[in-house]
Amino acid sequence: PDCIEILGVTNGGSTDESNQGVIALKQTLESHVDQIVTAVLKPRRIDNFTVGERVFNVNVLNMFNPSNILTLNVKATLTLFELKFDRLIKGELVLPVLYHPFPPSDLPCDAWFTIVNVSDQDVRFEIGVELAPDVQNFVKVEVLSRFSNSPLVGGVSISGHGFIEVRVRAYPIVNIRIPRESSYLTNNDGVTFGKLLVATKQINEDDSVQRAAENIPIRGFIVESPTFSISPKNILFKTAWSASEIDSEKCDDDKESPNHAGGKLALKPEANLQTTKDLKDWPAQRDTIVIVNHSDQLPLLFKVQIEGPMELSAKDIINISPLDENGCGTVDANQKCLLEISLVDLTAVVSEDIKIHIFDLQSLSNQKKTVFVSIESDTREHH
Repeated sequence: PDCIEILGVTNGGSTDESNQGVIALKQTLESHVDQIVTAVLKPRRIDNFTVGERVFNVNVLNMFNPSNILTLNVKATLTLFELKFDRLIKGELVLPVLYHPFPPSDLPCDAWFTIVNVSDQDVRFEIGVELAPDVQNFVKVEVLSRFSNSPLVGGVSISGHGFIEVRVRAYPIVNIRIPRESSYLTNNDGVTFGKLLVATKQINEDDSVQRAAENIPIRGFIVESPTFSISPKNILFKTAWSASEIDSEKCDDDKESPNHAGGKLALKPEANLQTTKDLKDWPAQRDTIVIVNHSDQLPLLFKVQIEGPMELSAKDIINISPLDENGCGTVDANQKCLLEISLVDLTAVVSEDIKIHIFDLQSLSNQKKTVFVSIESDTREHH
């Protein structure tokens, strides 16, 4: 019958892997050899399902002697699972996006479904969660009553043709980050968090207890949350510039100069100032970047990279401190770090903004924030 599925065949103690998962209609049995057929009963395929004892006949026909028919009687005790589930998506409970390692807002990550008692009698059941091994270290899941928002602990009763609304809520475990070897948990197709186990207890006439259980897969999407923020996003520095030198440059436009790039001067030496005193009197150009660690339990490890215009090295124009020799730093949990940005060359002129990139070294998505440093030339008249 269709409700019995053959899983595999074992010949003489060895498993015929070619038959695994295939409904084997024909098999060859060598002489003096035992053959073991492994099969499973699929209750959802049973026609005219009724509660009680059922017998299913499996016939083995000798192809060389059609009169030689062996019949195997498969006996099964069928029980009715009195509960029906509504508001599932293809049999699964699908949660909204879960941000890890900490949610960016107070909005919960939860979904709810309905358990309906389709029988006339009261039904008592137990419900629990079994998380997948690769998820349980990063996510925790609670089962709550949607009405009272309290945990469903122990047995739950539903009257005949009654129902209960169940809320399943997921939380990130905030004291650990998902390592790179587990980055597949953040794929766009989602991940199976685990399964809900719903089991009922049935008492027969002989007072024996039988259990019927249903598993509901829990699926969701894990997205890496923003781990830090920076301010400000833009910094403006002003460099010293001589008006007399601007006029002389206009007269020399046709002359080649190693400092000329795309019609703009890349760098002006101190000779562009009328006197050394002009440079000394120019105010120091400094600003501060504030890096805020959003986690109250995990430190932030970051790296700073400077991207400048093609015609010169940005490191020759600005300096960032305090950083180690690799341009890295650490912000403790729930703390902030101050980076001082100072203009090294007060005569620098650049063709575009300098970009300061700050990377989270532990981020799976290579999170970065960028500060744009603009340098404007402030012209001084000489009398």
